[in-house]
Amino acid sequence: MRTLILHHHLFKNAGTSVDIALEQAYGARWRAVEGAGRDLTGADLAAVLAADPALLALSSHTFRPPFLVPGDVRILPIILLRHPLDRARSAYEFERKQVADTFGSRLAKQEDFAGYVRVLLDRAGDRSIRNFQTYKLVPPATPPDEELMAALASIARLPFIGLVETYAFSMSVFARLLSRQVGPVSFEVVRANTTAKSDTELDARVAEAEAALGGALAARFAAANRHDQHIFELVHWMHDRMQET
Repeated sequence: MRTLILHHHLFKNAGTSVDIALEQAYGARWRAVEGAGRDLTGADLAAVLAADPALLALSSHTFRPPFLVPGDVRILPIILLRHPLDRARSAYEFERKQVADTFGSRLAKQEDFAGYVRVLLDRAGDRSIRNFQTYKLVPPATPPDEELMAALASIARLPFIGLVETYAFSMSVFARLLSRQVGPVSFEVVRANTTAKSDTELDARVAEAEAALGGALAARFAAANRHDQHIFELVHWMHDRMQET
């Protein structure tokens, strides 16, 4: 059976840091693969694996659960989640600074944080700050009213799911799991492509972001991200229990 470490790279969820850790650990046996304007399929990844027999680790924004690849392939997933409002603020700060001609980057340069959030919440079909993480945890075409239960089922199938807020702990757990499956590995804790100040606690960052939005918009954002918040709190509780034992 062939093993593939799959980093499901969620935008502004420490994905660049995970990619660096994987590349440092596995060198040329790691690569990033994306669909050209579409989600990758299991058949796409089967072709990638057939073309590169040495490939061991892969990162992709566009390969969605249930992470099935035709053939005798065992997938070892790496996924990190994040507090939804902290993630949205990080996305805004990143898009303000990046040199890119994307809708999000143009919007962030034109608007303050409240304007950025308001436009994205108003934009039909835009999931970038509307239960984004829940959406990315479920198979394509999952009906919106079934997404939360499908995302929870996806999490239940995973050996572990990480958090940006407990990044060092999360990467140490992933390293232990992978060491058992593919051989000894340790990950250097690298924080790349980050906009949050390391000495700022999550509660303070969230309070600052809520204040920037104002009461009505903050409540609207919370309502649009109640599934992401539920999942975040569940996984955070799981991490707390793990670290207590």
